[in-house]
Amino acid sequence: MSDTVYDLVILGGGSGGSALTKRAAGYGAKVAIIEKGEARDASGNRTGAGFGGTCVNVGCVPKKLMFLAACQRESLGPGGIAAGMGISIGAGSGAVDWAGLKQRRDAYVRGLTTGYESGWKKAGAEVIVGEASFEDRQTIRVKSPDGSSRQLKAKNICVAVGGVPAPLNVPGGELAINSDGFFDLEKQPKKVAVIGAGYIAVELAGIFHGLGSEAHLFFRGATVLRHGFVRRLFCWTAILETQHCCCTNFWVSCLLRFQPPA
Repeated sequence: MSDTVYDLVILGGGSGGSALTKRAAGYGAKVAIIEKGEARDASGNRTGAGFGGTCVNVGCVPKKLMFLAACQRESLGPGGIAAGMGISIGAGSGAVDWAGLKQRRDAYVRGLTTGYESGWKKAGAEVIVGEASFEDRQTIRVKSPDGSSRQLKAKNICVAVGGVPAPLNVPGGELAINSDGFFDLEKQPKKVAVIGAGYIAVELAGIFHGLGSEAHLFFRGATVLRHGFVRRLFCWTAILETQHCCCTNFWVSCLLRFQPPA
């Protein structure tokens, strides 16, 4: 065991852990951040997002790239913004090279994750790759990918490990993928059933639809985005529709059949 005692050890290199690492190190604290990197179980399911956390690897960033791709494709389709501006689009336009899109998206994400690690080091923090566990209130054991382990002492320890999607607890639920699995898809599915009414479900259904898959939402309530979203959503949908925004069909096609509560 090293005699070094850290002012702060942070478990998890996602948005929260990353921000705290840079801020604490910037104030002169002796900081170590422990991140296990991308990890998968025996079935290939993610158990760790990687450097930068969920947002960078399997959340906001790659989702926005897929969203933008869907918007571009919709602008080329019948009734899209291109046709509305008098731009002729040839036959076959809008075909999606899913494998190529995934390859370029993943390459972009890899560049960001590399930047996270170098950013922590530049701030003056020690970056440790491995899986951490507590031995006592001020002692952490880190198991490295090569099987070795080390012990760290810290005055303060911050747990910022994030979470994982809950499995679908119904018969056959193991056959479904979650939002992490969406980013692992090597081929574009022709038909997709998205289960849920929250914003992640609505976003993914819209992206699938915008890229040309037949997408359907399944949910228990009267409508989608029931908790604080619905009224504002329908107002904006109506505005976008009247302005003929390239993303209008992207959302309307998924939501038009639902009516807001009285």
